[in-house]
Amino acid sequence: MLIVRQVTQTLLSLQSMVTWHTGQSVSTAKLQGWTLRELRATFTDPYSQQTAAAMLELLGEQRRIQHSLEKQVLAVVKPTGPIGRFASAGDYASYCSAVNSHCESDGKKKGEGNRKNGNKHQAGRPFHEGPAVQKPPS
Repeated sequence: MLIVRQVTQTLLSLQSMVTWHTGQSVSTAKLQGWTLRELRATFTDPYSQQTAAAMLELLGEQRRIQHSLEKQVLAVVKPTGPIGRFASAGDYASYCSAVNSHCESDGKKKGEGNRKNGNKHQAGRPFHEGPAVQKPPS
């Protein structure tokens, strides 16, 4: 996931900044628990303090987003069961009732399809509750 990579990148950048300014190595586990007071004690010049504080704030926001996304994924994945039972993404979308079930031939409506199949509790859930996923422009 991209957010996990960004959290790691921010954490490693902050760790590198601490090492560069102080000459001492600090573990990423310890950095995650730092407060603004600890940052100010570590960096002497105001510019470095401000930069480190911004990075710490960014790290907190990234963590919040990461946890929120993890909850959404669990809310979708847990009731779905083994995803391998769906032959394609279209089959999964159909199971979630996220696709139209009408049939058409020569511009005329021929039926409504199998709209009662699938999981009624899962209907539209991954597509409407989570953040909108957009394809990048081609």
